[in-house]
Amino acid sequence: GRIPIWTELMTYVWQRPLAGYGYEAFWTPVHIEELSEQLHWVFREAHSTYVETLLGVGMIGACLLSSTVLTALWLAARRHRQTADPACAFIVGFLVFMLSTGVMESGSVIASFETTMAGSAIAMLAFRRDVLAVPVMSAVGDRRTARSAALLFPREAPAPG
Repeated sequence: GRIPIWTELMTYVWQRPLAGYGYEAFWTPVHIEELSEQLHWVFREAHSTYVETLLGVGMIGACLLSSTVLTALWLAARRHRQTADPACAFIVGFLVFMLSTGVMESGSVIASFETTMAGSAIAMLAFRRDVLAVPVMSAVGDRRTARSAALLFPREAPAPG
């Protein structure tokens, strides 16, 4: 089972709790051999995104990663509620899937198609102004909301021509 793996790996986490061993640097032949002998099973991953993250980048990196993913989840959910944008619904579903499967698998932090998709979704939320923009007028036409939005998201000047 996974619980004996996690229990044993937490002893390594506590040896370098803040910064970890480096991204994908923990699984050296020495560590694989030690753990395989102790648990009588050969494995090369933590079988948990959360334990794998702690091993790789420590508590500092785990906090940064968690805050990034949770912020992206919040932004996508907020935007989907405001606009019913199916792209945002996809991002919400995908991030919830990653967070839930992360309990039993390490795929969310190992370089893969899944992490590329998650990174692309988070980048879209971070860099696309139309995804972050809040509707500028309420149902009653509140002009203050429109002025605030114009300050936050000014329109680009047309190119001379």
